[in-house]
Amino acid sequence: MNGGGTKLKDINSGPKGFDGDERRYDDIIDLPHHSSPTRPRMPVSDRAAQFAAFAALSGHGDAIRETALKVEEEYLRADSHNESDTQ
Repeated sequence: MNGGGTKLKDINSGPKGFDGDERRYDDIIDLPHHSSPTRPRMPVSDRAAQFAAFAALSGHGDAIRETALKVEEEYLRADSHNESDTQ
């Protein structure tokens, strides 16, 4: 047991913590949404940006494109060289 007296098994039972009790959140479901009296609400566009994909490795895509171009150029050079050998 933890300090609150709830067993971890009770909280985590079932898939993703769902234990089949649909009344589990009845005590909080109708509470008003919290809004700060001192801080303005963040615009939806800024909130969405927090969850948008980001470039974990900046420049990685550019490096891949550059390598692909070099490989393609080498392939075309080798292919044209092979064609000239067969003529």
